Amino acid sequence: MPDRFDGGPRLPLAAPPADGSARPGRWITWRSVLLGTLAVAVVCGVTPYNDYVVANTFMIGSYLPPVLVVWFFFLIVLINGPLHRWAPRHALSSGELAVIMAMMLVSCSLPSQGLMRSFLPMLVVPFHFGNTHPEFWEVFVGMGLPDWLFPVERIEDGRLSPIVTSFYHRIDEDGSIPWQAWMIPIAAWGVFFLGMFCALVAMAILLRGQWINNERLPFPILQLQIALIEQPGPGRMLNALLGSRLFWIALLGVILVRSTAALHAYFPQYVPEIPLHYNLQSIFTEEPWRYLNWHVQTATIYFTFIGITYFIQARIAFSLWAFVLIIQVVTVQSHMVQSEIPMAAWMDQYLGAAVAFVIGFLWIGRHHWKLVLRQTLRGERPDEPRGLYLSHRGGMILLFSGIVLMLGWLLFMGVTAWVAVTIVGFILLAHLVVARIVAETGLPFIRAYTTFPQVYTNLPPALLTTPDAYFAKTFTTLTGAYLTRESVLAYGMHGLQTYESTQPSHRQRMGLLLLIAWALGIGFVIAAASSLYCYYTYSTPISDRAPPLINPDGVEAWPRQHLVQPLTQQAQGRYAPKAHNPWLHMGIGLTVTAGLQVAALGWASWPLMPIGYLICHTGYAHLAWFSIFLGWLAKVLIVKYGGARLFQQAKPFFVGIIFGEALATGLWLFINLALAAGGYEYERLLFLPA
Repeated sequence: MPDRFDGGPRLPLAAPPADGSARPGRWITWRSVLLGTLAVAVVCGVTPYNDYVVANTFMIGSYLPPVLVVWFFFLIVLINGPLHRWAPRHALSSGELAVIMAMMLVSCSLPSQGLMRSFLPMLVVPFHFGNTHPEFWEVFVGMGLPDWLFPVERIEDGRLSPIVTSFYHRIDEDGSIPWQAWMIPIAAWGVFFLGMFCALVAMAILLRGQWINNERLPFPILQLQIALIEQPGPGRMLNALLGSRLFWIALLGVILVRSTAALHAYFPQYVPEIPLHYNLQSIFTEEPWRYLNWHVQTATIYFTFIGITYFIQARIAFSLWAFVLIIQVVTVQSHMVQSEIPMAAWMDQYLGAAVAFVIGFLWIGRHHWKLVLRQTLRGERPDEPRGLYLSHRGGMILLFSGIVLMLGWLLFMGVTAWVAVTIVGFILLAHLVVARIVAETGLPFIRAYTTFPQVYTNLPPALLTTPDAYFAKTFTTLTGAYLTRESVLAYGMHGLQTYESTQPSHRQRMGLLLLIAWALGIGFVIAAASSLYCYYTYSTPISDRAPPLINPDGVEAWPRQHLVQPLTQQAQGRYAPKAHNPWLHMGIGLTVTAGLQVAALGWASWPLMPIGYLICHTGYAHLAWFSIFLGWLAKVLIVKYGGARLFQQAKPFFVGIIFGEALATGLWLFINLALAAGGYEYERLLFLPA
């Protein structure tokens, strides 16, 4: 039985069956559009209730969303499989499944950490904190922002508005959700996000050719998506991957392990716990071991990271866990000499590293960017490569249209021109960094930590006005870097290439772009409505074991840290003092990453890759490093003792443990949703990183 992973993300899927069960090129059908729209509605409508009210494991939360895996397993195994076996003419083709997947993927960027988790609270947070922080309130009112940016009648009276108080404490029993008050503010801010989405989709189109065809990046998650929707052979129910016995053994084994853990939470006296972690804190009590950070002294096994690591290049996989331990040597040494390196210093190194990282891969693709620029200025020539979904000129026009729309919005709000340009630059930088990380490593849980305040807080406060600081914090932190946990750029690129693997016609490609726009538009409306319903209907999560507020990070912690305190400091003409030299640490990050890039390009045997240093400071690397180490070790041993043949044969097993963890998460997610909807007690089960 052939292994679809042999070709990676660049080979097309198998040709449609000869019996005519799928017509080549007709992927956008009424069925695919209907099922794709239904998937968008489910993702955007249910996610806020699941994430904040039930306080479950996030329905999305990663670039391999549990909701997507569950949806497609249900669709492919329980519906499409029997159709392929007994009514092949009515089965969904790979192209139709790719359309549904692309629409579903881009919609995953909307209802939670990709937008709404930070965006909607941002419109009421100033009034909520204005009651307890008079200095901040005075600064906020003094900016003179237009009233229609917020859901209150007048900004000056907003602290007493029931629209704000009900948002935090739910509406009265005889009250109603103030839908009308929110329509204009959401539409007004939505203009900026429209520009951002246009720019990010355009970047996905322009980057696709360089990263897929020229650099041939591995795109591990994309490989899984393509293998999932591959057509089965004539007369078969399932394709090569889903028909593999090793795949099902791994998948069912992980579901059993994870379900046992869930049942232990419900019935601890009857079901034993299967430990998936270690804790050495009681052992590491002496110097120098006690200086090791928590993520080395304790760690949890995540099957998703183990499985993904199997499809990462060996040098990159090694770097992802090795740099975490290398940094620990630096940390221990600094403690031994009584000189602790603060987390802010590591984040400044991350910023410098991110800049060097982007410059590096832009330099690698310099010939492609020259081609794009030439075709933008003078058009295409017959002997030159062309853009697929849009011409290179069309992609650049869409990109610059989005950038101009964002810049125009900021300038209209009174932001200084150079600050507006920098804000947009930092937004695109953050999404670009995350998209590249996902393309090279397949790490599904990742976020960028590149924000403009890391730079301007080292400059004289007089260089920025108060609106400059307000929108810089809003758009490069709360709705900038934080949104990259679920970036439309990374989702869009995976959706486009999944569709491209089905060899669509040019007309069908243009049709998919329209469907992506439809998915983003209808998803935005549904996600906003669902989120507002949850805020105004539930004052606290249903579970007593959940945090006391719905979306506590979005409505309290993040705004307090990244908006209220910094804006007050800006108005007072002072920034919080730093315990480190930020320019020095940014320079260290830039220099180390540049050196690693030169070494990696110059020596094929160089073991440490720049991407490992880039992400080793992040919380997601801290959570994942041990599982990545296990996946790397398994791959090394398999290749060493079994060779390429065993490596290929073992692939279905590692795919199985990835999908097994996602399916187990989705299974218990929906069990908890059903219990919560029925008014029953349930246990919060957090299988994946929060």
